[in-house]
Amino acid sequence: MGGTWINAAADSSAESLLALRPDLAGHLEAFDSHAAASIGPRLRTLLEIRAAQLLRNEGYVASADPELVDQATNWYSHAALSDVERTSIEVCEAFLIDHHSITDDQILRLQHLLGEQGTVALLMNIAMLDGFTKFRRVFAVEGI
Repeated sequence: MGGTWINAAADSSAESLLALRPDLAGHLEAFDSHAAASIGPRLRTLLEIRAAQLLRNEGYVASADPELVDQATNWYSHAALSDVERTSIEVCEAFLIDHHSITDDQILRLQHLLGEQGTVALLMNIAMLDGFTKFRRVFAVEGI
């Protein structure tokens, strides 16, 4: 019955849910598109996978590229990851589990690797992934 309590429709898709607030949907899509582009598709996908793993979105993980799932899962030691990817996933994991656990050292490493603008872009992406993964679970929808 996923999502029917909010929109009384059999369609519990993201599109159906966002159709309830088209004034917000366009802004969300534009913001998400710009945020994702600011860090690049590979890093965004790795972060999406790690967020899905930590927030128990098994459907997303099952549909992802198995090699990228392996990289996101084993971020601390996987040879295919760059320093930027490894540090970004490390911070993503800390943000999702307990944002108070993010250290000054982690942020300094990000700033060294990405600069201040890149660090802000990365953290905005992580915040969107955290919030909207939870949003999807509450409304039992995929997408967004």
